[in-house]
Amino acid sequence: MAMKVYISGDTVEIDQTSQPLLNIPRNKAIYRIENDDVTIFNNEDRTVFRTDKLANIQNQSGTTIGNLQDVVKYLSKSVVVRGTSVTRDATTPGGGGEANTASNVGGGSGVFKQKNGIDLEFKSLIAGNNLTITNNTDDLTLDVTGVGEVNTASNLGAGEGVFAQKTAQDLEFKSLVAGSGISLSSTGTDITVTNSAGAPEQFYLERIETINNTTAVDIEYFTFVQGGTEITNTITVSGGTYYFEISFLAFCTSNNGRIVVNPQVNSTDIFSQPYKRERKDNDEIFYESISKRVALSAGVNTIQLQLSNNGSGSARIFEANVQITKV
Repeated sequence: MAMKVYISGDTVEIDQTSQPLLNIPRNKAIYRIENDDVTIFNNEDRTVFRTDKLANIQNQSGTTIGNLQDVVKYLSKSVVVRGTSVTRDATTPGGGGEANTASNVGGGSGVFKQKNGIDLEFKSLIAGNNLTITNNTDDLTLDVTGVGEVNTASNLGAGEGVFAQKTAQDLEFKSLVAGSGISLSSTGTDITVTNSAGAPEQFYLERIETINNTTAVDIEYFTFVQGGTEITNTITVSGGTYYFEISFLAFCTSNNGRIVVNPQVNSTDIFSQPYKRERKDNDEIFYESISKRVALSAGVNTIQLQLSNNGSGSARIFEANVQITKV
């Protein structure tokens, strides 16, 4: 057996099992509780009433209200607006209701503060920075404000881009990796890119002769000068391909004089045939330059430059230079 008690417009409706629906004007409805019996009646005509057990009182949806305290609270605040009476014997079970308390669960900040007498006291929610709280009928709505711009990033120009992608709120950039001959170092604000390989591997070899105009000169396997200090005709290299540029200043006194230049590495000719140059004008002084890419093995290599006079005429070489640069 059950008795539903609820408001419908300006009337209190009582829907009790096996009984016809009873309507009492809300301003005339009154209830009385005696021990476990709940009676709701018309205060102007007390022959109009319904009575049921405390445990059978339900709301409109059929949900049981609960113990004495719950029923009194429901009827007084939600249904009946006029005076009431409650009579309970001291020996009646459940007369005092439950001795309730509350607690906070989980690892966050709790909202329950304490129990003061029969009052359970809870902390209030206060909106902090960039937060609003809206107090609705049955719930609270928390909204975040001032969350800033929805940013992304992009790469400009035609070079390799450093921006990779955006994952959620995180802008992800590519890292710099040092390749061959490059080193990287960073501080709190800067990344420094350094050419750790240093200057290009380069050698400059030179020979200058003091020659009179009456004697032909044949200079073979001469000692080079680098930076003003005499060195032998050997260089120490890391190995690979090197660019040889050979230049010389010469003088021919007759049509039959001829300059011959034959560069060698480790006694092997660089060119398939020596370079030869005849004069074009009488008493001509001329400058010549020849070049070629040459493979050198790592370690010590002997550089030889044979400069000679070929023919019956006079030909003189004043200066010869060899510049060797790793490609």
